[in-house]
Amino acid sequence: MTSTTLPAVLAAYPESSAFDWKPLIYNLAPEDQTDDLDDTPEFLTAVRAQAKRDGMNPLWRWYGVNPVTLFDETLEDADLPMTAYNTPPPLSQVDLSGVVAVVEQLNPKGTMPMFKVRIGDDVRVMKVFMDADRDEVDHPDRDMPWVAMARFRREKEAYEHLLHYGACQKGVVPMCYGWAELPFPLVDELSERFGDEDGEDRVSQDIAYLKYFMRQPKAIILEYIEDTVPLSLSNVSTAIAEKTLRALCAVHACYVQQNDIARRNILICKDERVVLVDFDFARCVSKRKPDRVRRQDLLSELATAWSLFYADLVCALLDPMEEVWLMGNF
Repeated sequence: MTSTTLPAVLAAYPESSAFDWKPLIYNLAPEDQTDDLDDTPEFLTAVRAQAKRDGMNPLWRWYGVNPVTLFDETLEDADLPMTAYNTPPPLSQVDLSGVVAVVEQLNPKGTMPMFKVRIGDDVRVMKVFMDADRDEVDHPDRDMPWVAMARFRREKEAYEHLLHYGACQKGVVPMCYGWAELPFPLVDELSERFGDEDGEDRVSQDIAYLKYFMRQPKAIILEYIEDTVPLSLSNVSTAIAEKTLRALCAVHACYVQQNDIARRNILICKDERVVLVDFDFARCVSKRKPDRVRRQDLLSELATAWSLFYADLVCALLDPMEEVWLMGNF
């Protein structure tokens, strides 16, 4: 592959990673520019002052133009079917009827109930989805497409693809061990230990409400990875940026659009491995969907991730402790 024009890249993406092209797509992995910025303290002071005044980083174009943004309407509307796609097999169900030891709640300030559990000799992450919404407690309607189950179905389908096409095996996303229905004794334990109907945060309230639902909650069983921290202004670098973009290309090669690119969903491991998490908003190519994901959608998400790093994070010169809103949502 020698032509790095955007039409050529789009026509081959995601089967061919954006990093597979020779020569590498210009500006896809910009070199670090930190040294160029640090040699003029007065300049940095002026940048900080303007950012605080205007609410945006004046250096958001410091790393140049996004190389994978689709500006051409012809490219955006082009019909580029993914002829190599095959629907993956269903995700296997895990039997939790045996002893499950709940070690601790993970990320209690997050948006979904997650727990570190021991299943037999294995330590796992159990991400819980209510098989209902709160309104169903008082107004049951089995035909209603409850939001909680929509998120479960999206995450389950995403991991079917991520397993089948190899992203789990590459380590760019957690290994997935299947899905499960939570036995009611386990539901009662979670509600008792971690739930609070009058709590200030939504997650503790949701956990408390688990015991009221008519159907068993569902869960995705994932790899537990020690010593991870979310992406932040204190740990971002051009090296981390490139690793993340490469990881996202590997996810896209599984025909999965993560659909929620944000710092909280990018974990940095102790060895600086990058792991992408949280696929309950994901979309897949899946042939059965009339609004299935297109090549353009996947490449546009890569462009979004590039901008998150090179237009926002790695050129954010302000002190991370300062409460200043820079251009972009991070």
